[in-house]
Amino acid sequence: MNNFNLPKIDDLFRSMKQENQYISISDFNYKKKKYFMIFKGIKDQVIVQHKNYKMSLEFYSANSIDQHIGPYLIDKYGFPKNELKDIQNEIRKFFKIDYLNGGPFLPTFLSKINIQMDDKVTNPNENNESARKAISSSCLEEQADINKIYCYAIRKNQAGHKRTEKNTLKAKALEPELYDLLTSNTPDNSEIFSFCFSSEKSDKKTPEEIILQLKKES
Repeated sequence: MNNFNLPKIDDLFRSMKQENQYISISDFNYKKKKYFMIFKGIKDQVIVQHKNYKMSLEFYSANSIDQHIGPYLIDKYGFPKNELKDIQNEIRKFFKIDYLNGGPFLPTFLSKINIQMDDKVTNPNENNESARKAISSSCLEEQADINKIYCYAIRKNQAGHKRTEKNTLKAKALEPELYDLLTSNTPDNSEIFSFCFSSEKSDKKTPEEIILQLKKES
């Protein structure tokens, strides 16, 4: 398995720790089709067969976000050995890799991942709706809508309730400027506020407008 080398995984995780943002997205082009890779850092590392895994990986079709696979644990050597057979089968099916060709396709596939992935935390472009929806899908709350990618407000949670980790990840990836404004304006208790997203682009507010409204409501 030493040939399945993904050195950028460790670089990306270091970037996540430095930025305090444990989600990142990269474009992935394979067989003339476009996909997205979403990497999530795992703060409390997962141990599988005596190995520590600190990252998971999901794949999304750029043309149809509802088509996706993962998350899979991954490190600089690749996927967990005990899950390798099932993961390979899912990857073959998702990317339409011909079973009849035979032979080990995974080393080459992992090499393509390493070449195309970013080694620093990367957020989707503001105008790339497909990439933003992939992030939304990866951070989906129960009964939520992946089309809700436009932030229009910040609301104070009910007493005793903190913002969910998924809401935090989504906000950091889709609204990094707004997230920083919230934490700078509420340094001691920013976790009691949650970010509200709409599926309608016309509902979107600028970070300054949202913070101003929050101050009026406080």
